Amino acid sequence: MNQKEQLKEFGEKLKKLREANDISLAHIFEITRNDLKYLQAIEEGNFDIMPDVYMKALLKEYAEAIGLNSGEIVAEFSAIKEEKTEEKQEIPQTNETTAEESTTKVFEETSFGLNPETDGGIKSGMFSGNNKIIIVLLGLAVVVLAYFVFKPEPPKEIVKETPYKEIIKSRTEESSAGNQVPQGSKSKPAAAEVKTKKLGALTLVIEGTDTSWVRITADGKLQGEFLIYPGVKKSFGAGKYFTVLAGNSGGVNLYLNDSTLTFSGRKGRVRNLYIDKNGVKYLKISKKKKNE
Repeated sequence: MNQKEQLKEFGEKLKKLREANDISLAHIFEITRNDLKYLQAIEEGNFDIMPDVYMKALLKEYAEAIGLNSGEIVAEFSAIKEEKTEEKQEIPQTNETTAEESTTKVFEETSFGLNPETDGGIKSGMFSGNNKIIIVLLGLAVVVLAYFVFKPEPPKEIVKETPYKEIIKSRTEESSAGNQVPQGSKSKPAAAEVKTKKLGALTLVIEGTDTSWVRITADGKLQGEFLIYPGVKKSFGAGKYFTVLAGNSGGVNLYLNDSTLTFSGRKGRVRNLYIDKNGVKYLKISKKKKNE
């Protein structure tokens, strides 16, 4: 079984495990906020959509979402990708004289007049003017040939890889129509640059400015617990209210229906927020539930 077939079988196994646990791809999306097309690619065995280092991070989140050991899943994927078939190449044996042998033979013949095998012997010191010129030219030819044979290859360009969360974000934005700001337009606040698609009576956008752990509910129902990274935005909808528990409250910006929400978030400080159409209220942090 070649590598492509092994990866396809690996993806099918993950799909069966997900279905056995009665978990939908939509549910995984709600937890990880990774685009559905990437989740489907995993189950189809299409692991070439992004570099391996990013695919391992995506696989880790997928495995955790369906209750699998993420370390074992990533290790199995790595084992398949690292398998290499060593092909032995046999050097064909021919009766033709090699370039080196040919050059040596010509050198002998031109240096001493005739090859010892045909002449039966040579006399030392018998060099004509023409033979000396030929020897010099042959020497130059050998030097030129050696230069091209052993010419060092130019250094390969080092390509800097884009962080996993950035490539996920950029590809997701490419697939969303109408979310680009036309060139030449005046810069505006982040909330005003792109009109957020309404997800309900209230639409909340969480934007990461620093890495922060976030737990969010909408109308009392848990929407997800996740790490949000700088430059990443996640949108949620509700009918009446949200609650947001931010572990690093200074590392997130909040926008409600395209309007910036002002709150006293600080780096490294936990905030528990109640958000409705009237704005933001602060809730006490329960040690038992960690929310509300």
